[in-house]
Amino acid sequence: MVSSTVRYGEGVTRELGHDMVSLRVKNIALFTDSKMVNLAPVKTALDSLAKQSLNVVVYDKVRVEPTDERYTCFLSTYYTKVSQKDVATGKG
Repeated sequence: MVSSTVRYGEGVTRELGHDMVSLRVKNIALFTDSKMVNLAPVKTALDSLAKQSLNVVVYDKVRVEPTDERYTCFLSTYYTKVSQKDVATGKG
């Protein structure tokens, strides 16, 4: 069982799928931005989740200062899928 809700360090993203299985999570919402979605951290997270056959919805329109329009878009993405856990990837 994972002991922390915030994890960091070398290799932790590759363990994401295993962590979600340990928590008995099958549906995940992954939040990132439009630039990060194409970079290695997000691809590593998605690969790890896919290896465990988990259901993932990706929201890639995260902004530092969200507008009402972005918030509405987020809600329509997030609430149309049932999510048991949220995962955020970013630039730190």
